[in-house]
Amino acid sequence: MAEPVNNGIDYVKKTPYRGKDVWYFIQSTDAPIGSKAILPAHQESGDTSIEGDSLDEQSKMGRIVAASTNEDSIELTHYMVPGDKAVDIIINAKHDGKQVKVWRVVIDERLKTMEGSLAVYPAMFGYGVVDSADISDEDSFSEMDFTLNILGKLVSGTFPLSDEQVAALRELYDYERPGETSGQFGETPATAISLDKTTASVKVGSTVQLIASLTPTDAGSTVSYSSSDISKAKVDDSGVVTGVAVGSATITATTSNGLTTTCAVTVTAA
Repeated sequence: MAEPVNNGIDYVKKTPYRGKDVWYFIQSTDAPIGSKAILPAHQESGDTSIEGDSLDEQSKMGRIVAASTNEDSIELTHYMVPGDKAVDIIINAKHDGKQVKVWRVVIDERLKTMEGSLAVYPAMFGYGVVDSADISDEDSFSEMDFTLNILGKLVSGTFPLSDEQVAALRELYDYERPGETSGQFGETPATAISLDKTTASVKVGSTVQLIASLTPTDAGSTVSYSSSDISKAKVDDSGVVTGVAVGSATITATTSNGLTTTCAVTVTAA
């Protein structure tokens, strides 16, 4: 009789990593080399399925089971916000029959390693075909749910993220002091402002409209107007200039984040 053998046991009692620390990134297969990964906004849930059929037959000697195919897939649900490139990537890929690159990244500090000067986290990667993309528009937030069927199988690797990028993923906004910024959270600040006229002429008692344009065009900054001499020309909140008396004045348009541009106005007799 053989001697009994005890090879011991192997176990782990660490705290599991959290689902909120798993982030999914995508990229269009048309994106040029050097392009950034795209983070679908406000991810709600992600499901990675490692699946596949097996050969399952009965013989005179019993059941025979063998691996056959890989049928991995990733399903992601996220809320839709303006400017989220992920929405267009998924919809266009479905309509055009193109693939999408996808990464599942576990951003847990215990799993972080260094590759030279780069901090990296464990990841799974695959090329996926959009099986479906469902958009739900209810009384709450609009959300998109899409499924990517993976070609071949998901493969393991690492995904580089700096400490600053990790912090940005986890925080909605950074600390700021009074007066450093203006506008509501989520608004894109203006980077430039211009007026449709740099010079204008208006008769006493008449008006001329000044129109401000912001860069980017979806900037959430507001615009206010002022006159250097209201005894010659005055301006209202919408940029309408009224001639008051013969002379000249400079009209200044100012964004809520401090950018300015001007128009020189000459007031002539009625």
